[in-house]
Amino acid sequence: MDYPAHLEREHRLADGRQVLVRPVRPQDGRAETAFLTHLSPLARRLRFQRWRGQVEDLVRFHTRIDYDSHMGFVAESQGRIVGEAQYVANPGGRSCELGIVVAEDWRHSGVAQLLMQALIDAARDRGFDRLQGLVLRENAGMLDFVRSLGFGAESVPEDRETVRIVKALSPNTHRRSEMALTPRQIEELKGLMTRRRNALVAELRRDASKAREESFGELAGSAPDSGDESVAALLADLDQSELSRDLEELRGLEAARARLADGSYGACADCGGDIGFERLKAEPGAMRCVACQTRHEKTFASPGRATL
Repeated sequence: MDYPAHLEREHRLADGRQVLVRPVRPQDGRAETAFLTHLSPLARRLRFQRWRGQVEDLVRFHTRIDYDSHMGFVAESQGRIVGEAQYVANPGGRSCELGIVVAEDWRHSGVAQLLMQALIDAARDRGFDRLQGLVLRENAGMLDFVRSLGFGAESVPEDRETVRIVKALSPNTHRRSEMALTPRQIEELKGLMTRRRNALVAELRRDASKAREESFGELAGSAPDSGDESVAALLADLDQSELSRDLEELRGLEAARARLADGSYGACADCGGDIGFERLKAEPGAMRCVACQTRHEKTFASPGRATL
């Protein structure tokens, strides 16, 4: 297939940086090599797990895609690849396996949400029923992230170190959302989202300062000032704490902001129908209609987050 230039999207992130999310091109080899080479050993292990081949082999695989059974996106800033996401069709063609990784200095910036949304949309448009993947159980950040995007998680009986993440895809209806919301409703929801986000950031800043004090014995006066600290830096601090509920809600709101940007906000992640204005007013970060949310919770219920 020809290069799908219509899938290119420019984005401005919450911290002010700009990125281009676009399909991978064959000529990305040099930039892809630099990106993979500069990943930390931990990032490479979390992304590629037990793979022990050469970077050159990965680069060839990642850049020789057909935009059909094998699709990939990169996030690019000033000519540098700062994140990538790919899927490969499974035998039978009903589902596909995903992988994603973001450069350390771009983590928690919103790049991962943009890449995953591009991958989800491409897989859905291609006609796959499911997008899935294997994640190391220790990779709590990734598991929290995909939960915010509507994935469920299942244990892998034959491998206790990994968890299978699964997202059901609905055909061709996922971009109806803003058609069902009036401009006034969209503005009202944006305002609700912004106010809730600001309240969470303020609360999490206070808790982050407390966590730093407890971890490093710093004096209260050494906490960061109340200026407009980036969400990216805040989330990096909070990853070291146990503030999972508020942190998960903030990540959900950041994902909702990305959906607003690409036009998919307000559409159920599972059935593609309308979530509904009243439900979005109550929960601006909602990804599913009530019926699908109920079904999702029954399907992926677990006694605690540690089982994800």
